[in-house]
Amino acid sequence: TAELLPATSSIADLCCGDCSRQRDAYRQQLGVTTYRGLDLHPEIVKTNRSQGIDCLCGDVLDADVLSRFLDFDLLFYGP
Repeated sequence: TAELLPATSSIADLCCGDCSRQRDAYRQQLGVTTYRGLDLHPEIVKTNRSQGIDCLCGDVLDADVLSRFLDFDLLFYGP
C-alpha cells in the first residue's frame, strides 16, 4: 500500500467510528505522522480521544467542519 501513496504523511478519516485500528495501520504501514478523525456521535469521539486520537465531533456535510480537514494529504470517507 505504501507504493500507492508515497508522499502521504497525513490522513483524515471522515465518519471514522472507532478508528484506533485504522490510525495504527496508517502509522505502521504508511508512515503517517498526522491523523485526525471526524464522527457525528459524541460518545464515539469521546472514546477515540480517550485513546489519544485527534478526533473532532461534527457533520461531514457541514462545510465549516470539513474545512478543518482540507490540509491533509488524504481524506478517507467510508464506513
